[in-house]
Formats: sequence, C-alpha cells, structure tokens
Amino acid sequence: MQTYFVIRDASGIIVALSDEAVRDIDVEHPVSHAAKFLLYLMNEEALAGQVVVQDVLRQIYVEKFCRPAGIRPLPWRSVLLQFNQILRNIGGNTAFKAKLLVYRRGQPRKVSVYRIPRRDEGATEVDGQGEPIANVA
Repeated sequence: MQTYFVIRDASGIIVALSDEAVRDIDVEHPVSHAAKFLLYLMNEEALAGQVVVQDVLRQIYVEKFCRPAGIRPLPWRSVLLQFNQILRNIGGNTAFKAKLLVYRRGQPRKVSVYRIPRRDEGATEVDGQGEPIANVA
C-alpha cells in the first residue's frame, strides 16, 4: 500500500496529493491574498483610514499589490469575499462597507465603498497561515 501526503492551503482545504513529503509549500489562496492585501492597504499612508470605491480596490490589488510583487492575481470576487470576512472579523460591529451615491460623468451611480482600517484599528501582522492576527484590548 502506497502512502500519499496531503497538501493543504492556508485555510486547510486539501488542494493536492503527493508521493513524497512536501515542506514549506506556499499554495496561493484567496484567504492569504486577502489578508496580505489588507495589510498592504493598512500600511499605505494614503489609504489607511480612508474610504475607497470597490472598483479602485480591485485596481490597486492588480496593479499595485500583485504586479510589483510578481504575484498572479486571483479572481477578484474570491479575494473580495475573503477580504470582507477578514474585515468583519477584525472590525466587529464597526461598519467597513457601505453603498454610496457617487457621480461619474455627471450621472449618479450607487457604488460599494470600503473604509480601510488604520494599523492601530485592526490586524497587526499575518501569521504563517496567511491569517491576520488582530489586536485584542
């Protein structure tokens, strides 16, 4: 009987099998992308504590977060769902997302906006599993 080793991603989902033991594999997953992206935003002085339109967040994710680091962007909706979950976990009952009326080219349009927490409000680091570690009072 042959032994197989299970390879799990940061959230614990089995993503592959191997004939030999694999150590320190960095399987990219929307959870790790979302956590690292949030920390990136919180460290950006111009963005931390600010309200940002969801479309602009996507643009920042692809152009400023993934490309310079040589990371292949994951599907935005997958990353955004995990991003929302992390914000919910570290923010508690604090509203982090809202719908606002924004005028573009003179036309009113309802868009989703996010308030990016400052470093002193939320996660301070990401542990080895890609999970944010929140400040606890």
